[in-house]
Amino acid sequence: MQTWDVIIIGGGIIGLSLAIALRKRGVTVLVVERGEPGREASHAAAGMLADFPLETPPVLQTLATASARMYPEFVHELQDESGTNVDVRDQGTIFFATPEHLRERPCLITDCPLPAPLDELEPALGHLNLAAIHLKERSVDPRALTAAALKAARHRGVDIASGTAVTEVLLADGRVIGVGTERSSYSAPVIVNCAGAWAGQLPPLQFPTHPRTAASPIPYRPRMSLSPPRIS
Repeated sequence: MQTWDVIIIGGGIIGLSLAIALRKRGVTVLVVERGEPGREASHAAAGMLADFPLETPPVLQTLATASARMYPEFVHELQDESGTNVDVRDQGTIFFATPEHLRERPCLITDCPLPAPLDELEPALGHLNLAAIHLKERSVDPRALTAAALKAARHRGVDIASGTAVTEVLLADGRVIGVGTERSSYSAPVIVNCAGAWAGQLPPLQFPTHPRTAASPIPYRPRMSLSPPRIS
């Protein structure tokens, strides 16, 4: 029976990028995906690479900042290995700060000024009685990104089992020995659960997961990504 050093449950952008990083270190990796890799939450993502304290839980801010710093190199490697353009953009984001935001961080206006008047950046935008600031964020095409990650993972020699859902993590004498699926089982001494919203459904260590949505008291989106100028 074939074995791997690591089995990753879930073939989204997290699972695929982890698989690539492990292969760089000579680790044999199997990614097990219940559907088609990159077609769940990664496929539906907005593609914002946000690194903004007002929108990031404090415990994750250091990680978010480090990730944003590493992203250009990460994307360059994916594009180079896959031959796929993931359409990274660095025009930034207009964020509309509420009075509560400004009370929490009074320096937002001076620290994050707009690069040009708002009506020049977004001519079609109506009048808003909120302060507009500019966040130096990037955005990416999430579908192109996951497609590039899948190609790069295969190029690196990552094995991928798709169309088969993991139903349980297999244990023997209190240690992980692999995973069971609807049709088969796979062997590895290390299992990484990257199943996203479904991560808590795998026995024997099931745990509750709760959906989280961003709620806003105002009837419009508090942020909008800038687009590059169009050439007609």
